[in-house]
Amino acid sequence: MKKRVVTILTLFLIFTTGYAQKYDNVWLWGYFPQYQDTYWWTGNGRIDFEADTFSLSAKSYNDVFRYSSNFFSDKDGHLEIYTNGMWLRDTTGNKIMNGDSLNYGAIWESWEQAAIDGTGAYSYPEGVFFLPMPENDSIIYAIQHIANNTANQLNDTMAYSIIARNSNGYNCTIKNQMLPNAGPPTFRNVAACKHGNGRDWWVFYNEYFTNCIQKYMLTQDGLVYIGIQCIGDTVKASANSLFSPDGSLFIRSDFAATYTNVFNFDRCSGQIDQLRRITPTTIIDTVAHDVID
Repeated sequence: MKKRVVTILTLFLIFTTGYAQKYDNVWLWGYFPQYQDTYWWTGNGRIDFEADTFSLSAKSYNDVFRYSSNFFSDKDGHLEIYTNGMWLRDTTGNKIMNGDSLNYGAIWESWEQAAIDGTGAYSYPEGVFFLPMPENDSIIYAIQHIANNTANQLNDTMAYSIIARNSNGYNCTIKNQMLPNAGPPTFRNVAACKHGNGRDWWVFYNEYFTNCIQKYMLTQDGLVYIGIQCIGDTVKASANSLFSPDGSLFIRSDFAATYTNVFNFDRCSGQIDQLRRITPTTIIDTVAHDVID
């Protein structure tokens, strides 16, 4: 059983967005006290990754971590800030300056009391992730999916916040600012990849109920809108998007479909092409052969 758990974790790491340095070296998970007699994952924990190894430890944090939790380490792999999707904290567990009300909207309001009580948190898949500003990792960008209505994703928005580090700590200098030209996003459908120049970042997300991908670049000048590309199958429900570790593929799934779209990706131009469809059966057969056996 342990072997399988470790192997599955390794597979997950392979297919998540990879950072060029160690900005994602620390992961936290969090606590559901009302389930402590029922589920083994109750309690706070921490995973530290280093090269091809990782270590697990029990840590006490102030928040419950759910779908919108994310964590940012410095270039050397030391944890700097984290979020439960509701607010931003530093490694001391204190909220950073102006770090409250992250992702503010109807869903945020519905979870506020539970987050304060330590029984819940912002519960929207991939509600936020962090990227360092190119050539200046004292500036951290939070890319956000702000949910405004559980019944209608057309009311959702894509946004960003900027966190600055200085000698006095951290300050969220810009918060919940809408991305330019942003249409309503699809659940779980935001991804980032290092540009071919080795400095900037591509940020992609799929618009709701379309096959259209909105493209941005994070540069020294901030987030820049690049344009839209419509390709492949329409995403009709919650989905996942990600890049391969080497940045040569862009992969998009749709939970309502029976296949996954795989495209070639050019990290220099940002263009996606050469659609291939992979069925869940193909993926399961491959994993069963390569992992479980």
